[in-house]
Amino acid sequence: MQSDFSLFERRFRDYAAQFRNADGTFDFPIRRKIEHTFDVCRTTEEICRREGRSADETQLFLLCALFHDLSRFEQFRKFRTFRDADSFDHGNRSEEIMLSGGFLQDVPPDRQAVIACAVRLHNKASIPPDTPEESLPAVRMVRDADKLDILKLVYEFFTDPAKSDPTMRLDLPVSPGCTDSVLRAVLEGRPILYSDMHNVNDFILTLFSWPNQLNYAGSAELALERELYPHLYSLLSLPGKEITALPALTEQRLREKARRKS
Repeated sequence: MQSDFSLFERRFRDYAAQFRNADGTFDFPIRRKIEHTFDVCRTTEEICRREGRSADETQLFLLCALFHDLSRFEQFRKFRTFRDADSFDHGNRSEEIMLSGGFLQDVPPDRQAVIACAVRLHNKASIPPDTPEESLPAVRMVRDADKLDILKLVYEFFTDPAKSDPTMRLDLPVSPGCTDSVLRAVLEGRPILYSDMHNVNDFILTLFSWPNQLNYAGSAELALERELYPHLYSLLSLPGKEITALPALTEQRLREKARRKS
């Protein structure tokens, strides 16, 4: 990462340290969110490299990634959940904490505005049409990098007991079957709202709607190279549901996206 990124990393780590327990440890969900933050930073850097972004652009996008989930610690401490519907919009709240807490001091105002926009919009169902043109590349970048790391995290949550916690699956129940409207939307390539999900299978299926939402060819390339979707497909057990076309359909969507120029 860029050399002066370390200054902002220290600010992030100092803030996160406030959420340690009395014995100096982090609760598992908070620790995983810290790890997720830096994984999103690394993924951002890799997408930037593939997209031929300048060092200056990369630095800007890294700051968006670093602060995108800043409110998750407060969210878990106060509400014991990562479900926005049961707490607060974590994109909006992360922006508030970042701006009021001086995390971007010494950053020029125009760049602060871009970072704030990217943090605020990273978790929205779609990018609002009135998003400022100068903020769009950063918004798209952090949304892509966040999605790619979530795909990896979800697989780990369900296959590694040491990394499993109900908060990481949004406290959704583990139950058989899935919601028909969710499956239909995935097969048709339509986005799904978190409010449409009723169990873990719905949650996993929803991730298969994400290829159409990726913004950069480099993001789709990474998803293919990391074999993220074949791993996720192995988690699905839906007797009586026709999902055999899902792997090939997902790969096709990713390959089409990977061929496009940003």
